[in-house]
Amino acid sequence: MYFQKYVIETDSGKMVLALYKKTPLHAANFKKLIKTSYYKDLLFHRTIPEFVIQGGDPLSKNALKGDSLGHGDLGYTVPAEIC
Repeated sequence: MYFQKYVIETDSGKMVLALYKKTPLHAANFKKLIKTSYYKDLLFHRTIPEFVIQGGDPLSKNALKGDSLGHGDLGYTVPAEIC
């Protein structure tokens, strides 16, 4: 079912991420971003306990308090892999 699981430690606790076999393009993209330290110092811009955490906005790296986040991107998209 899974390619691999990752444990990420933050100041707020641990998260477990699972990469699914049925989404190989997204899994490969995530691994590439991890290897290039893309996520280092980025903020989580949306959290709902026990449901979802959203982050990855490159604009969050230098964000000021009150900045609108969640609309920055990498400049490319990964094709949909609907399971």
